[in-house]
Amino acid sequence: MTAHKDTLMDVLQRATTDPAYRASLKADPAGVLTAAGVDVPEGIRYTVVENTPDQVHIVLPPLTEEDELGGEALEARATKTTLLCPPGPGGMVTIMPVCIIA
Repeated sequence: MTAHKDTLMDVLQRATTDPAYRASLKADPAGVLTAAGVDVPEGIRYTVVENTPDQVHIVLPPLTEEDELGGEALEARATKTTLLCPPGPGGMVTIMPVCIIA
């Protein structure tokens, strides 16, 4: 899982500095991820959204039955990582914590 997260971070980091790569990622996320070495399962669709100064996206995990996954089970499956955000004032790249449910 760590190699997958590292590869995804490389994709996200490159997309913050390379406009053509960013456009490709937005147009064909599965193709760009596959080319970068990320395993893209059959039948899974990817959507890339872009935060702007006046629009921030919050991504929720799929809705589950309350007793299906919660408490310790949810905590055990959740891993913390970081998501690169667009450069801010002075060109500084910031990070924000997100939780990926595997």
